[in-house]
Amino acid sequence: YSTETKEAYKAVEKNASKQLLSMLPEDLLPSYEPLFKRKAEDKELTYGDAAKELTYAVTSGQIFGSDDLNIVLTREDATNNNAGTYEIVITAENSNYDISLTNGTYTIKKAIPTYTVPTGLVGYIGQKLSTVTLPEGWSWTDGDTVIESNVTSYKAKYTSSDKNYKDTTKDVEITLVSYPEKPTLSVEGEYVYTGEEQTVNV
Repeated sequence: YSTETKEAYKAVEKNASKQLLSMLPEDLLPSYEPLFKRKAEDKELTYGDAAKELTYAVTSGQIFGSDDLNIVLTREDATNNNAGTYEIVITAENSNYDISLTNGTYTIKKAIPTYTVPTGLVGYIGQKLSTVTLPEGWSWTDGDTVIESNVTSYKAKYTSSDKNYKDTTKDVEITLVSYPEKPTLSVEGEYVYTGEEQTVNV
């Protein structure tokens, strides 16, 4: 046989093997799966950290002598270093081995932002928290909460304008002030509307 014919037979054999495996019951698959398994190892880091080196694990099967499976690892959207989850793609090329490959996951977690907890806030007892203005980026976790006379600390959330940073919730102190009462006015004497400006004694 020529080299081309041998390669053609190998390709047909490999394709037939895959077709037969797809027809087997799940409980029989482990006995017929490829002996040479490689898996891209999952990686995890926090936004701003140095990139992690891509590696793979030998799940089963050792190659012979100086043979090489020519494994290549690439990260999906490799130039994008924003927080998110990306696939690690593993490929191999060696027609002498029936190889099973499993991709991995590359996760970039959101970082903790730098922030300053608001101070110097004043809240009126009996009014909603939403009446107390917070600095840019901050919001009350429940603006409908009514300010009580015995509670001086309420939870507020900081949201960075950069989506690579996680939201952070902190206790924020406010100075309590009694809400000013509306004055009650009484008019002295009797007045008749004349259409002209009049002086009223209260």
